[in-house]
Amino acid sequence: MSGAPKTTLWLLCLCWLASCTAEPGAPRIVLQIESDLSVPAELDRVTVEVLGQTQQRAAEADLRSVGLPRTVTLEHASGPLGPVRVTVRGWLDQTAQLDRQLALYFRADAEERVLVTLGRDCLHVRCPAEQTCERGSCVPVAGGSSEVDASVASDAGPGPGADAGGSADAAAGDAGPGSDAGDGSGGPPRDAGTAGDAGIIAPVPDAAARDAAVADAGAADTGVPVVPPGPGARPACTIERPVQNDLVQIDVPLTLRGTCTDPETGPITAGLSWVSQPDGALGSGGALTVMLHSTGRHRLTLCAPDPRDVTVTGCANVEVVATDVAQPTALITAVSQSGSEAPPFVVGQPIQLRGAGTGAGVTLSWRDSLQGELGMGTTATLQMPLPGQHTVTLTVRDRDGKTATRTVEFTVRPRPPMMMGP
Repeated sequence: MSGAPKTTLWLLCLCWLASCTAEPGAPRIVLQIESDLSVPAELDRVTVEVLGQTQQRAAEADLRSVGLPRTVTLEHASGPLGPVRVTVRGWLDQTAQLDRQLALYFRADAEERVLVTLGRDCLHVRCPAEQTCERGSCVPVAGGSSEVDASVASDAGPGPGADAGGSADAAAGDAGPGSDAGDGSGGPPRDAGTAGDAGIIAPVPDAAARDAAVADAGAADTGVPVVPPGPGARPACTIERPVQNDLVQIDVPLTLRGTCTDPETGPITAGLSWVSQPDGALGSGGALTVMLHSTGRHRLTLCAPDPRDVTVTGCANVEVVATDVAQPTALITAVSQSGSEAPPFVVGQPIQLRGAGTGAGVTLSWRDSLQGELGMGTTATLQMPLPGQHTVTLTVRDRDGKTATRTVEFTVRPRPPMMMGP
């Protein structure tokens, strides 16, 4: 009796640490994700999308609590060894900043370690289909970057998916229910894990920090980092200068000023850092003077670590617009009546105004709030001023249409009544 032809089934499991259920020695790919961008100021989330021949998996990691590098493991259960299309994407405030695309193959009964770098030179670079960004240029999608250095792998402790408790069943207990599928060999079905495993991409543990945490907790070292409880609320930062949508000039000193406070311990004075998108790291401290070098919109971010857990940070952002042409300036230098610059003034005598402006090809114009247009140029006269509160505005406009204004207020009083003699 002949049965239906067997179908080779592709099964793929994304897992972290000991959460996969594939048998020891099963083909797997370990991706180590790193970046030269500042976290979480320039990247606050990473997602991984994996597309096999019949299955798709996705996972994400929040970088605001634990930064990069991170590792994620792809485990092969049955079927062809590839290709597997992998997209690693970096995000900031729900906006994709950059991505890397790879076409990978499993090695039979072996582990492949691949380094994936989200580099600054690919920030905001969008490539056409079947291409990915490398070193700032779009190139055809190919295999991953160079394998992770052996020293990096050894620092990470047991590889993701390894049996931490001495048996494969112990690892399977973390994975939850899986989906059964034949592997084409005619044997019993094998649990290949579930898409529900995809939750948090594991941080690459530091061995010394892990051992210290294990000692403090009095727990056995399983190769999985033991993270002490967090301090609670995240630090709060405020940027005082510049303000939102300020116009600034490139390659000219710009003052940055801000403060950060931890809800439990109070003001934070150490570890404050500033970052610009797209210019990168600007410096550290609550107040500093920097220069921006790229024209266009900049996102300025101030971040501070929690004093009791430096893996937790709080940040604040403002956006400014940088230009390579100086903004015009306006200045009212004098307001006088009959040679006196001391208000209040009185009706019946003209009031003279003097001003100045800087910029390329500027023109100056004057306007009074009560009596309208006063004229053009560096001087103007308010003839026969009316009694009341006056606001005079000087507008300076350059040849590119950019403007600057300056105002002055003063009071004009009626003449006192004449005293009649006896």
